[in-house]
Amino acid sequence: MGGSTNTALHLPAIANEMGISLTLKEIHDISMRTPLLADLKPGGKYVMYDLDKVGGVQVVMKRLLEAGLLHGDQLTVTGKTMEENLKDIDINKEENNIVRHIDNPISKTGGLVTLFGNLAPDGCVLKVAGHDFGKKFTGPAKVFDQEEQAMESLRKREIKAGDVVIIRYEGPKGGPGMREMLSITGALVGQGLSESVYLITDGRFSGGSTGAIIGHLGPEAAVGGPIAAVEDGDTVEIDLEKFELNLKISSEEIMEQWDKAQTYWFLEQQRLYFITQDLIKLNVDQEKLKDQFKESFKRYGKGFYNNLMEGVFTPWKLPDFYQENFDKATERMIDKQIKEGKDPNLIRRYWPEEVMKDKYDYLK
Repeated sequence: MGGSTNTALHLPAIANEMGISLTLKEIHDISMRTPLLADLKPGGKYVMYDLDKVGGVQVVMKRLLEAGLLHGDQLTVTGKTMEENLKDIDINKEENNIVRHIDNPISKTGGLVTLFGNLAPDGCVLKVAGHDFGKKFTGPAKVFDQEEQAMESLRKREIKAGDVVIIRYEGPKGGPGMREMLSITGALVGQGLSESVYLITDGRFSGGSTGAIIGHLGPEAAVGGPIAAVEDGDTVEIDLEKFELNLKISSEEIMEQWDKAQTYWFLEQQRLYFITQDLIKLNVDQEKLKDQFKESFKRYGKGFYNNLMEGVFTPWKLPDFYQENFDKATERMIDKQIKEGKDPNLIRRYWPEEVMKDKYDYLK
């Protein structure tokens, strides 16, 4: 029936409650062996009312069961097995355009695919039901650190056909909360770009979204995923034959850009924190204090802002997942500067002593 990319959110969560592991790769494998039978919106032509008129969801399930694609012996909430529930359902043998028969599916595979690659080591999800994206798409990245930035760029008509729009820091920790993004996908449709612009995010979309949209990318930017390293103009490749999502730069370049992104994020939070401490000493009103961070909120989103404000009136400590990424990034960047023969005095000036650790003694 197609389905939402939120399948990749809800089903693993349910499985986890049951003590079962369900990975994105397994969701992909199931989709690859499950035919698409119902031509439903947002990718298709019909709505649920039309499906109900030809027998409803039960007809789809009965056809899948008879094809051996459902476990009929599984107990359901009715107290009966799935096969018992569907026993008296008429599969409606008359051909219609709303629900196809197994031997004449809309597609031999399901409505979701999972992509992996150097941009999505843990995977990401693309809804393909009702779309023909072609086998490969390559385009320049346009990078935004929250949905509102991308919307502003779209309003200014800065996003063009062929672009790959990256919206990051919208995942569970970066958002925080992985809010549902519907505005940006609707705006792309409104500008006629839904099939010519790929939108990639570590967040998620509405089930009603349509177009070339890739969500649930992991690891997310806020925990140091490669998506944090992407810069404007980087070439991104989506390969739907190999089911891969790759950044077309070397692994060394990815790591260098990642280090820069992580350290900049850290140092910006640190800088704003010490500004707040000075303002607190001057008894500045808390609401006025929050005004100081409007630009950072626009730049980095709610996750950055909330982490900062949480620490304003308590001893400052970067969340563990940021601290770990920062330590890795700074160590590599300092090592690189040492190997390049940079002036030790310049390195010490840029990296605070508490950050340098053993490197500081070496540079002395």
